[in-house]
Amino acid sequence: MFIYEITLAVLLALFVIGGIASGLFYNLLYVYLLARLVTEGVRLYLAYLHGEFLFENWPWTDVHYWLPNIVRSMFFIVILFFITDRFIAFQFPPSTAAWIKTQMVILTLMSIALLWIPTVRVNWPQAIVMGSGCFVIIFLILINKKTHFDNAITLRNPLHQPALILSAGFSPLYNHHFFFKGQRYAADLIAVEYNRNARKQKELSAFTSFGMPLYAPISGEVVATYFDYPDQEIGTTNAEMPVGNYVVIQVAKAQFLLLAHIKHGSGKVAVGDWVAEGDELAALGNSGNTGEPHLHMQVQNHVDFRQVTQTFPIYFKSEGQTVFSRYKVVLP
Repeated sequence: MFIYEITLAVLLALFVIGGIASGLFYNLLYVYLLARLVTEGVRLYLAYLHGEFLFENWPWTDVHYWLPNIVRSMFFIVILFFITDRFIAFQFPPSTAAWIKTQMVILTLMSIALLWIPTVRVNWPQAIVMGSGCFVIIFLILINKKTHFDNAITLRNPLHQPALILSAGFSPLYNHHFFFKGQRYAADLIAVEYNRNARKQKELSAFTSFGMPLYAPISGEVVATYFDYPDQEIGTTNAEMPVGNYVVIQVAKAQFLLLAHIKHGSGKVAVGDWVAEGDELAALGNSGNTGEPHLHMQVQNHVDFRQVTQTFPIYFKSEGQTVFSRYKVVLP
């Protein structure tokens, strides 16, 4: 039984670390809630086989009973908060979105309830991992709350209509680029207006963002462009040239704004052009290493993406405010 508990604790630790490192933390948390009911069922079944239930003498006053269960319950509450807070509801029909959220609440409450069924053995290894996970997650949230950087760049929404930040921020919980030094403060954007059936149709034209005009989010000189890579069909990528078609604008000394995954042949500017904020640059596409049409943006310390050693924090202007975090909407 103890080996089973140690194994689950190790798997949970790898799960949390892998989720944060891969940028799939929120997706994996939802899967974890589903899998958790199965693992708890196995644990309770093994406890039943070994006669380890304590229903007749409920150990309410035993610190070895309530302390680890409080810690583990906190872990599930934190999970529920993050999943529901970062849930992209507009990707689903309203009824489906509501059901998914309700499902997550039910799964979390069921998982917490199962924790409190008293057994002889207390899963301290798992409680320690869960408690540590709570502190790590809260720490990463606090990092993302930092609102002042001396070298930050403030940009305008390049879509000229409400845009959703798919990935951005100052913590790996919010930005899957964070662990890549050459992309650490990058941001991915799509149009808020979203065709929920686009992925099923597997046609670029089905994606609302595809072909949408892109406008200069800041004034500067165009120092590099490329528009000849084909747009990738859904399900394919170009890993050899991950940025695909692009426009690079120099916004300050040793600071270059990269707009990547641009549509093939859509360029409206050339090297040497001076663009003012709001000038049309090209169209949003699906070129390079991308799963679906979106705009990748970053301010970097070199013109060439392959030679970047530093990126700079990005803020977006949105109706007099600045936003920077994942799943926030940037207004025109």
